[in-house]
Amino acid sequence: MKKILLGTSALAAVALTAGSASAGAPKVVFDGAVTYDYVFYDNDNRTATGAVSGQGHSLTANEQQSELHWTATGSSDNGLEYTARMDWRVLAGGGSGGGMDESWVKLGGGWGSLVIGQDDGAEGNTPDANSLNGGPWMTDGNNMGRHMNQLGTSLYYFSPTGATGDANKLAYYTPNFSGFSAIVSFTPNTSQSAQAAASSGGNDNTGEIGLKYSGDFSGVGLTLAGAYIAGTPNSSAGTELEDIRSYHLGGLLSVGDFGVGLGYIDSGDSGTTKGSTNEGLNGFNASVSYSMDSLYLNGYYQNSQDRTGGNTKDNEFELWGVAATYTVAEGLSTYAQFTNTTVESGAGTGSAFENDANILVVGTKVSF
Repeated sequence: MKKILLGTSALAAVALTAGSASAGAPKVVFDGAVTYDYVFYDNDNRTATGAVSGQGHSLTANEQQSELHWTATGSSDNGLEYTARMDWRVLAGGGSGGGMDESWVKLGGGWGSLVIGQDDGAEGNTPDANSLNGGPWMTDGNNMGRHMNQLGTSLYYFSPTGATGDANKLAYYTPNFSGFSAIVSFTPNTSQSAQAAASSGGNDNTGEIGLKYSGDFSGVGLTLAGAYIAGTPNSSAGTELEDIRSYHLGGLLSVGDFGVGLGYIDSGDSGTTKGSTNEGLNGFNASVSYSMDSLYLNGYYQNSQDRTGGNTKDNEFELWGVAATYTVAEGLSTYAQFTNTTVESGAGTGSAFENDANILVVGTKVSF
């Protein structure tokens, strides 16, 4: 039987509290989903790095939603609760094969919980307009850049500079105190052993702290949250980078069948070359939703900017769209989503620095 050695004093202390007594073997749950999209795209035929240009259509497995999940849960006689989770995701672009998305272990009790492994940190648990997405895509997941020329991907993702995503990390979640809770996470140097499987954005070390409040007031639900990211960039030889100092704010409001989501990010000059005029990603998003029996509707908007390459003008990105999801039967749903995006590069003017794209997605999802 393999044994896991927890190398830090903090982890060792948690392990010791478990004792040797066990309440029984862990229970394992297997679930997942298979999602397929048909995508129609029509955008200006521009030339840019890493993006498709022109018009066309494609059929692809949606790798952000086509996943298999294994979850094992158990507890010891002295009250320590534990969970292990592994998520296997379809290969990006719908090709053959696949890979591990998230893999983590959680130890918990009345003192809160400690998560070890590939999982979102404090920033990734901040809700915003993306939380109400009813279609297959928005700006925290699948990348529409495969079907549009967006002059780079950084403007698309609604994520502040330094966000660690699913990188290997340590994260502590406090208990809930009258609706208030907090998360603290740390992602170590990606050059260290076993860190290559999940990058933390090229930073030597990254810390995140998040605060959240959730409450219900006579049928009106309210969630407010914020996260702050601080890190030390892994500067290239001869290039000094600004420290990571960015934040993400968000909130959700629900009244009956209606919902509203808002988000704001500001990265300042995080991770940019010292002495340059560059700026990290900043912007806001908003969404509204309505649930009606088996039908879910939502509309969304995002505006974001950054400045790269020493330009004197910002790169600007604007996105808006609508989506509808219909539940046909338990475990089976179908959806449609239309999105329009416009992009202007701060590097210049003219066809090579602009784009206007329309994307229509229809698909079906089977969850089990």
